[in-house]
Amino acid sequence: MFVDPVFRLHALGYHYPDGTPALQGITWQVSRGESWAVLGTNGSGKSTLLKILDALFLPTEGTLEIFGIPLDENTIKTKGLELHRRIGLLFQDPDVQLFSPTIFDDVAFGLRQLKEPAPQVTAKVNAILTEFRIDDVSEKMPFRISGGQKKKAALASVLVLEPEVLLLDEPTNDLDPRTKRWLIAKLTEFRERGGTLVVASHEVDVVFRLCEKALVLSEDHHVLFQGDTSYLQAHPELLEQANLL
Repeated sequence: MFVDPVFRLHALGYHYPDGTPALQGITWQVSRGESWAVLGTNGSGKSTLLKILDALFLPTEGTLEIFGIPLDENTIKTKGLELHRRIGLLFQDPDVQLFSPTIFDDVAFGLRQLKEPAPQVTAKVNAILTEFRIDDVSEKMPFRISGGQKKKAALASVLVLEPEVLLLDEPTNDLDPRTKRWLIAKLTEFRERGGTLVVASHEVDVVFRLCEKALVLSEDHHVLFQGDTSYLQAHPELLEQANLL
């Protein structure tokens, strides 16, 4: 069977400048259309892994290919903008993602960076704000809207670019039950349209609803398990070993 890899990691590691390890020996492949959970406790390396997949960090050891292209400084310099169009990252804290004077400007930011015509930008932004039911706050400053609205605006700023891959860092943190259900439904729609989904979380019940496969990181930053979530559900001792239960 032909496999179309989006990410291919071999013996990948990352150390902070002071030498502290964040990831060690990660060998893993994500193919087009797959849905993966990245599970681990706080500090296990989940957020760092997503930032490397989004070409924000370079690994300090091993290799990473994105769409078959080796990730290095030259790739980031010459293809960084295109990679960020094809791969969307939703940060754990929406305040990191929302920095413009208004919500409209935040959602429009990526389209403007890609130099899309202004009428097209306006039409796309208005459409997704209406779809997400936050069009009534489009002219507000980010700090003047609720946490749930911020999460919706941050996701809108990513999905308006129509990415092929969506990376999410603790997407349901601090959400009320209604917004959490809405977010899970939106991510399910993305997956069902053929999008590739990677969700980093310590909320096991959420990722079991969203993802068919799981990568479990141990507290010492190694891979403890990778495979089907159905197997992981049947072997809770693996989750206990990762300090997730």
